[in-house]
Amino acid sequence: MHRPKSYRQRDVVLAKFPFQDEKNKEKTGYKIRPVLFISNGKLNPVREYLCIPIFTDPVIIDGIIQNEFCMVLPTGQLSRPLRTESWLRLNKTYSLNKSEIHKKISRLTPDYFKLVIEKLSTLL
Repeated sequence: MHRPKSYRQRDVVLAKFPFQDEKNKEKTGYKIRPVLFISNGKLNPVREYLCIPIFTDPVIIDGIIQNEFCMVLPTGQLSRPLRTESWLRLNKTYSLNKSEIHKKISRLTPDYFKLVIEKLSTLL
């Protein structure tokens, strides 16, 4: 019997991420994008995960990086590096259903995960 794959806090996976076109607000859809799981084992059994999406660009307003809303994701803090420099977009944290996950691609170190959660908590 095939067991469904389970995911854990600190996993980085490729998943469907909803988007809305900035120029054409009626155009919406999904992109496949890496996300970081932040939820713990209490929530995960219900097939929902709290996630932070990973982008190649930081949050920029009026030409200035808004560090309070994002964090760089250093390749040395991942079990397998991503293809390009990436940013955690803390202002876009969302809930992801297990059916939207494509595959696990990496895992964040415990020490850097702690920093992510500390920074995220400043936005709550």
